[in-house]
Amino acid sequence: MFAMLLAVLSISTAQADPPELNLAQEPQGKGLGFAMGDSSGIALAYRPDTSSTVAGVVGWSLVHEQFHVHTDYQYNFAKITVDPRDDIVIWLSAGPGLSVDMGGSPAHVGLRAPLGFTLIPGARPFDVYVEIAPVLVVVPDPGFTVHGATGVRFYFP
Repeated sequence: MFAMLLAVLSISTAQADPPELNLAQEPQGKGLGFAMGDSSGIALAYRPDTSSTVAGVVGWSLVHEQFHVHTDYQYNFAKITVDPRDDIVIWLSAGPGLSVDMGGSPAHVGLRAPLGFTLIPGARPFDVYVEIAPVLVVVPDPGFTVHGATGVRFYFP
């Protein structure tokens, strides 16, 4: 009796298709991770589609010893397929940045224009990025500086 039941179950499961797991080709939705560089901290992102991302970092500038926050609108203008599943996305972005010295010096406000590369490793819900960001400082004294960082973000629907 047991052998007959086992045979029936194995035939019925062999004919059923396994459930499909639909993962996005590229991470989309809300992203949370970390960034290391100038500045280091919590990396946030919102990727509504494959052509754009709103991203930012809240953290600490190890170089300037300041609290730092920035946000950028990223436009993905090129995608390089490394192998059948992995892509590198090249993007340009623009947005504001704010650095505050905790010692009482005036806050610095600037306009960022980063160029970056994001590795999207197949159908996995994360990405790895590298950016270099020229910054036009507008307050308190006009000037120019460069920030750079690398980071990882995990995406949630």
